[in-house]
Amino acid sequence: MVLVVSFILLASNAKSNNTFGIYIITFLTFIGWIVTFFAIGTGLVVLPYEFLYSYLNKPKKVTVAEFDVLKQIMLNDLLTLRKRAKALENERPLAEKKSFLK
Repeated sequence: MVLVVSFILLASNAKSNNTFGIYIITFLTFIGWIVTFFAIGTGLVVLPYEFLYSYLNKPKKVTVAEFDVLKQIMLNDLLTLRKRAKALENERPLAEKKSFLK
């Protein structure tokens, strides 16, 4: 739409509308359209390969034993994070006393 308006302004006979800014806007929108066409074309070519790759590398089913191991690892990480959160909560009053942003 901007490109059409810019071309109409350039084609008009009114000399006051043909400023340097109009020429720059027209040139940049034209270049933008060219870049858009190349990007869309590249994306459409790659899209089937991306779908095939996603299908071939889809997540595998997890057995109950693997799930229990992963659950235990996540539980250990969660407990570590809770300990860090408690330590930060204990430091909050000290940080509020030293804060310069009150």
